This record gives sequence, structure tokens and C-alpha cells, in this order.
Amino acid sequence: MLSNLGEVNLYRKPIEPQIFLAKPNREIISKISEAYNIKQRDLILQLNDITFDLPYEIDFNGEQIRNSNADLLKERYLLKVVRGIKIEWFVITKLNDNMDEDKDYMTVEASSLGYQLRGRLLKGYHNDSAHAKTVLTEVLVDTNWRTDYIDADFELTYREFDFQDTNVLDAVYKIAETYNAIILWDTVNRTISLVKPELFGINKGLKFSYGHYLRSLGKESDSDMMVTRLKAYGKDGLSIQNVNPTGQPYIENFSYFMFPFERDENRNVVNHSEYMSDSLCHALIDYSELIESKKSEFSSLLTQKESLQSTLTTKENELKTLQIQEAAVDNIVSLQQADNNMWFYKYIHSGSSVLNTTLLNPLNAYVFMIKVNDTNNLTVKVNGNIVNTVAEQWMVIGKTKLSSIVAIETSGTSINNEIYIQIANITDIEYSTSGNETALIEKYCIDNKKMQIAAKKAEIANVINQINSVESNITTLRELMSFENNFTSEQIEELNDYIIEGTFSDEKYIDEHDLYKDAQEKFLEFQKPQLVINISVVDFLRIVEEQHNWNKLVLGDIVTIDYEKIGVKVTARIIGIEYDYENYDINLTIANVKEITDNRKLFEKYIYNSNYTSIVVSSNKDRWGQAVKDSSEISQLFENFWNKVTNEVNFASNEYVTIDRKGLTIIDPNDPNRFLRATHGVLALTRSGGLRYETAITPDGIIAERLMGKILTTQRVIIGDDDGIWLTEGAKTIITDRCNREVMKIGLYDENPDKFGIKLNRYATSDCADNTVINRVIVDRDEGFVIERKDGSNWDKTAWLDIDGYFNGRGVKIDYMSGILNNGITLDNTDGLVVTRNDIAYRTKLNATEGIKIQKNIGTDTSPTWVDRFYIDLNGNLTLKGFLQVGEGNAIFTANNEGIALGSGTWSTAPFRVDLNGNAYMNKLTAETAEIRSSWFRDGHIVGSDLTIGSGNNVFKVFPLQGIWAGNQNFDQAPFSVTLDGTLKARKAIITDGNNKLLIDSENAKLYMNNWDIDGVGKLTAEMIAVTTITAAEGYISNLTVSRLVTLGKDAAIGQYVDYIKIEDNYMKFITARVNSKQQSRDSKGRLLWWTDSSRQITTTEDMGSGLIAYSYSFDDIKEKRIISFDGSGALANPKDIIGNGDGGQGNSTDGLHDSGKAYTEKGNGFYKQAYYNSNYAKERSITLFDDSVDLLSEEGDINNSSKNYSVFTDNGFIKLVHSSGSKFEINATGDMISLILSNGSAFTLNSNGLSADITGDINLTATGNVTLGGSQIHFIA
Repeated sequence: MLSNLGEVNLYRKPIEPQIFLAKPNREIISKISEAYNIKQRDLILQLNDITFDLPYEIDFNGEQIRNSNADLLKERYLLKVVRGIKIEWFVITKLNDNMDEDKDYMTVEASSLGYQLRGRLLKGYHNDSAHAKTVLTEVLVDTNWRTDYIDADFELTYREFDFQDTNVLDAVYKIAETYNAIILWDTVNRTISLVKPELFGINKGLKFSYGHYLRSLGKESDSDMMVTRLKAYGKDGLSIQNVNPTGQPYIENFSYFMFPFERDENRNVVNHSEYMSDSLCHALIDYSELIESKKSEFSSLLTQKESLQSTLTTKENELKTLQIQEAAVDNIVSLQQADNNMWFYKYIHSGSSVLNTTLLNPLNAYVFMIKVNDTNNLTVKVNGNIVNTVAEQWMVIGKTKLSSIVAIETSGTSINNEIYIQIANITDIEYSTSGNETALIEKYCIDNKKMQIAAKKAEIANVINQINSVESNITTLRELMSFENNFTSEQIEELNDYIIEGTFSDEKYIDEHDLYKDAQEKFLEFQKPQLVINISVVDFLRIVEEQHNWNKLVLGDIVTIDYEKIGVKVTARIIGIEYDYENYDINLTIANVKEITDNRKLFEKYIYNSNYTSIVVSSNKDRWGQAVKDSSEISQLFENFWNKVTNEVNFASNEYVTIDRKGLTIIDPNDPNRFLRATHGVLALTRSGGLRYETAITPDGIIAERLMGKILTTQRVIIGDDDGIWLTEGAKTIITDRCNREVMKIGLYDENPDKFGIKLNRYATSDCADNTVINRVIVDRDEGFVIERKDGSNWDKTAWLDIDGYFNGRGVKIDYMSGILNNGITLDNTDGLVVTRNDIAYRTKLNATEGIKIQKNIGTDTSPTWVDRFYIDLNGNLTLKGFLQVGEGNAIFTANNEGIALGSGTWSTAPFRVDLNGNAYMNKLTAETAEIRSSWFRDGHIVGSDLTIGSGNNVFKVFPLQGIWAGNQNFDQAPFSVTLDGTLKARKAIITDGNNKLLIDSENAKLYMNNWDIDGVGKLTAEMIAVTTITAAEGYISNLTVSRLVTLGKDAAIGQYVDYIKIEDNYMKFITARVNSKQQSRDSKGRLLWWTDSSRQITTTEDMGSGLIAYSYSFDDIKEKRIISFDGSGALANPKDIIGNGDGGQGNSTDGLHDSGKAYTEKGNGFYKQAYYNSNYAKERSITLFDDSVDLLSEEGDINNSSKNYSVFTDNGFIKLVHSSGSKFEINATGDMISLILSNGSAFTLNSNGLSADITGDINLTATGNVTLGGSQIHFIA
């Protein structure tokens, strides 16, 4: 610690960087102490970086050995760089190998750890409105980086963000650019902070001047970026003209060119401008004063316009609600008029009485409503009773029920008085409810709703007129402030030379006020030429004598640069520091250069005072003028707590104050666990003896376990724990769950237009990675209660309760409790009202499409099958499957398993009863047209519900619900019966025609078809069918016509090959084909066919189930394996049989009549032939039977015979084998001579006289054994 100012601590050493090599998991594996040529840059606008060289060989005990660190370095490894107490992590981005005359070395380049975010892609991110913390957190969500400190203003400012295809690092810089924020990278903790530039860096008094650190300096004044007129644009062409008093889409300031013009209060020029004429300067100042004088007026008009526009939006929403209500009323009117349950009377009363009589349905309830133009001299009566009316207003003048007629009369001397009467059908509840007249008019009166809509449209028109009036005043004010009305043409022409236009455009701005404010701030940067200063300074951080300035060279701090020889005296912010440790050099990059000469200060003040384009934005003053006394329990708690604290402070008498290196400590030795400690950046309080400071005030905010007070005044309140966060900002509160998903909004839950209420989001799953909202519940002050379901990109309303009390929904379900038998209720637009017992055994349904049903579950709880036990259909028909009892005592009617009974609850003693066999028992039956006692009939007629004649098996019965039958008490067992649909059943039947010719004899089971002509038989099934043209012993004929028959299997799958026979015209084909489609067969009347049973012998039109469907098929890959047909026609026609599908060759035989790969059987005139024509070439292989011969042919082929024995016999005929060369073998017809003759004339002849040979050529006899010639003589002739 220095004791005297200016004293140098010689033991304090300059800070040298230490570099450590680490794996990506930050495991240190080596220290790189041999690095040289180290250059490190600390930057504000981009990531810090470091470069250094590393030799491949190092000296060890006088020998050059391999540097092991050179082998350890790898791309993407980390570097830990320690400079004093500052630690920063870098990631290696590039390794370069180098060689020169002296040595081999590696150059290492590394960027600050945030560089890793460059490798994380960000696609399709969009947020319409979010503040800095939200969007920064969301883009970092899948990385190891997190947010740290975010300036409060950045969390209160909402912008639109759209990152379609970029990386996370680029997105972070764009977010910072949006808020004009400085990024602070904490590479140790991997956090990112965003701070305001004005709150980053201070002026510690560091100065660079000639002879004091300054090595080189360059000054440049650049007017290219200078702007005197700035146009501002936001999203979708958003401009500032609506909030700009001049009405222009730009702001402008010409102060730079006016400087140093000055005038006194009498308009006398004190100083002239260096650029502009005095006339123009006077006009500009007058113009500025005019705008300033009209500022409050413009602000007031702007506030009025915004308020009226808000009112207009509200009324337009109210109009929309009325139009929706009108549609509902119109629907009721249409339905009731269609049912003849609503009537209208509209006429002009002209002094005469008018009686309007209406016939009503006495089962319904009705309301009577009337509207009259004038009540003077007019009397209105309902059913003779006078009722009150109000002019130009709908009134309910009565209700009625159980009435069949109503009479409404108007009378009096009133003339030209429009009378409008409406009668509507209402519900029983509405009839019995008192004081509901207004609700009835709202629900049923269409004219009343049209009056409301007309009134609302008039209100809207009035607001529009007010807006137009305000806009007219704004236009008038802007015309007053227009350039043309405040500058002469010469002044405007002169001013044109000083107009330098620029544009401030940013799609992230969605509010014109924000755009105007930020454009104003941006404009200040461009109102004068930009001053650029480049300097190089000596590395005074390595000079021990300059240690008093070591802590003043900090990135972001303000420094002074003074060099009088060229007139430079500026302050500037350090935005980049490059340390060259090898050459003891520091290069500074500076920005925000500001001249601090006296002339420049005067100029800055001049620009500030002349800035007549200041923002005009209305704002409400904080309302703190009210004093509220709260006597609540929590208020009393606060009062007691404050009294206690006040007394402890005021009456403290044992406080010890210590100031040392730990800071300032205030403690009471009697209470050592509680004390206060103040350090350079923290004011901390503890109640645990310093183990933990439960309350602290830091530059970052107040940290406390508990905050107590009466009024919390802030723009934002955040309350959170592990379960979620409560965030309140102004008029809205957002609640997020433990997954940081928005689950609830309270207050201003939507904007454009503003909507106030409560909105709750329901997510698809509890998975924190799932941000899909599938339902939301909204309670809105203007719309009521709404439940919505996500349908694609739209929201579908499933239930809502509007502000008029009308409930709309897809259904209502009231669930039941477990443990006892009770009812669950479901109401929807499909099944209507369904009440289900909680054991899923029974339920009741009521709707307008089926009627009323009581059903029983014959299935299971999980898969119920409901059957009707009680049913009333829409036509009023009642069906029940249980017992029925109506009344009690002797006034009772029952229907049970014994029958029906009237007059007693016991069937056997009831005075009137009918058993299940139709037997009726009664004391007396009296009718207008018939009196039946025993077997007595009046007038020979019997009129009743049924007829029974006889008994036992000699009975004849007629029952309207069954039919007619005879021969048995039971209909199904009767030998003769006729059902109500005309079905006749008779055990024996003899049917003849008009000539007594027998047609049917059922006793002998004969049908005399020779006496019938049958047209259009749809289906004929029999064990044997014998007709003139076809006989079928058994099987299924799927398509039988006069000239066509196709046989086919009973079932086949698609893709399966089937074999069938097709007979048509004069041929029969044997076919193999593949099924490519199938469909259920139909009969000639188009009725679907099924097999009657699994034998699949007989078809029926009765549905026998999917397993017995009869199919018809479509085929492809059809192969005709055999064709039997006729060759020729008429008397000359001969049968022909073709076998085989062939190989595709057609007519390629020698005779051109046959196909290769097929066999033919032909019968012609005088011959029968079986032939096969070989594959590819159609060469004939045949045997032909002629009347007088048999031919065997193998065209260009062999005939091979192979057998155990082979014999050829002729009967008085010769045998001859002839070769095409002429050589032949013959046996004569008598069989006594055999000849072998060659084509060259050589011959052997064997006959009864011996063997002769006539050889042309030599005779050579060669044998491996002996040659023996024997005879009576042997002659050799030479």
C-alpha cells in the first residue's frame, strides 16, 4: 500500500500473459510458456482474439529437443489466458506451420470462447414482439451459454426478430445491434450481458499527448456520413409522419451550417453564419420557434386522435357483436316462421281501430311485442286490456300460454303513426320468468336488433366525423408549419444546397413513437462531420514508473488525446486495444470522438439549442397525489415492522463502526450475528454472522429474501421459483411454468387492437421441449368467456359465453362421482343430451334426430353395445321392451309377460285383459258399429283387431300384425299362411291355367315347365338342369346366356391365377388368367349376391356376411390353354382342337396356317390329323389318318423309336424306306424279296434264289477275327 502520492512500488511487476492449453472440457493439459510474438486484442464490437508463435524445437540443457506442446495443440482445443486477476478462455481456430532460415514454428490463432456459437445454426426463428432477454434466452436455449445482466430498458423495449438462416453468434450480435447494446462476454461462466454504451466505461483521467505515451496520431474529418435530413422507416413501411409535427416522414436540422449565427431580441444579427445568409438563418430560427409554440397544441390533437381511434375500434367491435346477435335472431325468426309460430303486423294507423287476430297453438307459450312512432292519442289493447307503450321503442305488452287466439287492437285519433307488432313463440321458462322483457326483445325481435345496429352505425359515423375534425385541425396546423408558408422561394432554393438526406430503416420497429424517438437519437450522430482519430502509444503497462496509470487503460473507458501542434484536443472511447507484448507496443481503436476545444463546445451547445425536431409524444404523468389509508391486516403488519425498525435505528446506542480492508462494518457486539458491511460495490446485511448476506444492495439491484412495503413502484415485477415465473409489465402480467412456457396472461393479453382479460394456454404434453399450444381459455372484457382449440394454423372456438349471457358450445359433459350409482351428463350437437349411469349399464338419450331412448349395455364397460329398451321416435311412436304400468289402484293399465290388463294390477282378476295368444277377456264390449257376444255378428260384418274361427288345428285366423293362416294355432306351424307383405305358404297346391291345364302340383313336387313360358330368369338353382342346349350335373354357373357359358371357381384373391372354361358361339376355351380386380356379384336386377352357406352351391340376395360374398372378377395375363371350335361353317364345318398357349409365333408354319408351340387336332374331309408345331420355328410333327393311309411326319426333325420289341407288319403290301438322296430299302408285296439300293446304283438283293450284290466301287472285308466263306463253290473273277 502506497503511503505517499507519486511513490512507486518497485516490487510491483508488469503483468505478463500466461497461456494454458486445455481440452474442450476445460481440462488443463499443459502450460505454454515458450510462446512468443504474443498479440492480444480486446474489442467491444467483436470477439477478442489472441495470436502467438510456438517453436517446434526448444533448448533443453544446451540441446534442441522436440517441443511437446507443438504436438498437443489441436484445432478447437481451448486456451486459458490469465492476465493478473483477469481470466479469459479462447478456442483455437487456426494452426499454421511455418519455416524460415532460422527456425521452424507454428502460428496459433484463437478467438474468444463465444466463437463456439458460430457453429450453432439458427433456422426459422421468428418473434413478432419480444424484449432483449426473451429473444436472447431463446436463441441460446440449445447452447451452454446463458444470459446474465440485461439492462432494464432492454427488457422493457419490444422489437420484432426474424432469423431465418444464420448462426447463434450472428443472432447475438444482431440483437445487440437492435438495442444499440454493448456485449459483455464472461467466458469463465459462459454468460452474456447487454449494457448501454453510456453506462459502459468511465473517464479515469488517462491522457495521451506529445511526450506522454503518444507515438503517432492521425486526424480525419469526414462529411460523407453527415446528414441534415433523416428519413425513418420501420416494419411494413412504418413512418413517423403521424407523430411528426411537420407531418413529414423525416426530421431535419441545419445547425451545422447556421453556426455561429446569433441574433438579439430585436432580430439584430450579432454573429453571421459561416455558410448561410442572414435571411435564411432568421427564417430557420422563426420556423423553430413556431414549431415549439405549437408543440403542446399538436400533442393535444394527437392525443385526441389516438383516443378517438381507440373508441372507434371499440364501437366497431360492438357493431360486430350486434351483427352476430342479429344473425342469431334472424335464424330464430326463420325457424319460427317456417313452423307458423311467429307473426308480424306492420301498418300505418290513420285514426281507425285496427284489430289483429292471430290463431295460436295452445300447447305453446308466446310473447307479444309492439313498437309505435307516437303514443299520443293511441290506445293499444291485448285481448281487451289496455297496455302501455313507449314511442320509438319496442315493448313487451303481454305473454300467454294455453291460449288458441290473441287479439291486439290499436285505436285512437292518432294518424300517420307506424305500428309494428310481433308475436313470437317462447319457452315455458321464459313464460314463467318475470322481469325478462328486455331479454325477450333482445332474443326474438329482429327489428329491435336492426335499430341497435343502426344506432351503433350512427355512433361510429359520429366518431369518424370527430376523427375527421381532429385530422382537419392537424392538417391546418401542419399547413401553418409547412415550408411553403414559412420560407420564401429564394430561401427554399438556398436551403436546397444544404439538404443532405439519409435513411434510418429497421424492420424491427413496429411502433411509430419508438421509431421517432430512436430516429431522433440516431440523428444526433450524423449532424456534423465524423471525426476519426488513429493513435499508437507506448506500452506504459510495462513501465513500472507508470503503474499509477495501469488501471486506467480499460476497454470502453474515455481517454483524452491532446496534440496542440495540429489543433487536436478530443475525448474518445476505447473500443479496441491491441497488445503487442513482443514489441512493447499498444494500438488503440477509438470511437465516439468528441472535440473539447472551446469552439467545439460552443458548437455542440448551438446544435442542441437549435434542435427544433424534438420528439412530440404524449405521456401520462404518474398519479401519486392520492393518500390511501389501509387498515388491513398486512398493512398493520407493515406498521408494526416499521415501528420496530424505526425504534432500533433511533435508539441504537451500542453500534461499533470499523473501517478496514474489508470495508465499512457496523455491528452491535451484543448481537454479533447481525451487522452491516459496505464494500466498494455492495451494501450488505446479514443475520447469520456473515455466513450469508440475506439482504444486499449492489449495482445490479437489490437482493433480499423478503421485501416489505405498501407501494411498489416499478415498470416490471418478476416473482419466481422452480415452479414458474410471474412477470408484470405495465398493463399485463405473464405467468410461465417450470418449462419457461407462457401459461397465463392477465390484463393486456393482446394488442392491435388492445384486448384486456385473462388468457390461459394448454400445451400438448408436459415435455418442456414441447411448445405446441393445443387449447387456450380467454376471459375477455368485450367478448366474454371463450375456450379455443388449435386447428392447423387457426383457432377454433369450442365453447364460449358471451357478454349477453348466451352459452355456445360443441357440447356439455357433467361427469359423475365414483363409489355410488349416479349420472354422467353429456350434451353435444351429435347425440344431444345423453345421461349415462356411472356403471355404464344404462343410459338415456334425448335429441332431435332420434327422439327419446332408454338403452341397456349388453357389451362391456370399455366396449359398450347399446340396445333400445324404451324408444319414442320423431313421429311419436312409442316402443318399449319391458313392462308398462299406467295409473294405480283400480284406475290402472298394465302390459307385462302375461298380456295387457285394465282395471286391476293383477292380470287374472282384471275386468279387461288380453293374453299373449290374443285371447281377450272382458265384461262388456260396446261399439258404435258392432256388438259381439259369443259368436254373434251384427249386419254380417266383423270389424276388429283380429279374427279367429275354429279351434285347435281346425282354426282360421286373421291378425293385422301377422297375416292370415289356417290349420294351426301358431302362424309359423300353420300349413297355410299369408303374411302382410303377401308371402304365401301352402303345404299342398294345385295350380292350373284357364283351360284347367296343370301347371304346379306341390303334393307330387312337380312343376310342368312345358306349360310355362319363363321370361327373364334372374337366378336358377337346382341339382340338375336339363334343357335343350345344356346339361349341368352340378356346380355354379355364374353367367349363362343363350350362346355363352363360363365356369369359374367360387373364390380367388387378387393376383391369384385361376383356371376356367369359357363356352361361347361355336367354341370352347380352357383359360388360365390372373385376377386383377374383383367385386361382389349382382343379379340381373342389380342386387348384391351372397352364398347361402359355406358349401357355396346356391346364391342369395340376403346378406350372409362378409365370409360368404359371391364375387365376379376381372382378369389380365389371360392365357388360352385350349380351344375347341369348328373349322368352317354349316354342313361343311369340322371340329378343331388347339392345345397350348404357344410361344407367340402366329401363322409361322410352312403352310402358314399354324402357330409355333401349339398342338392341333383336326378332322377334315377324308382325314383325321394330330399335329404339333415345334417352338420358334413351327416345324410340323404329326400323324395323319387318311381314308387309305396313315402319314407320320417330323419336318426337318428326327423320328426316334425306342421299345423292348419293335414290330412292323403289312398285309399283302410292300415295305419301303426311301432317303431323299434316292437310296432305299424295299420288301416286295409278296414278301419274298428284300432290296437295298444306294443312290450310286450299288444294290443288294435277297430273294428266294439267293443273295446278289451289284457294287459300284470296292468291296473291303475287314475283321478282327476270321472270315469264313462257305458254299458248294466259290468263284473269284478278276
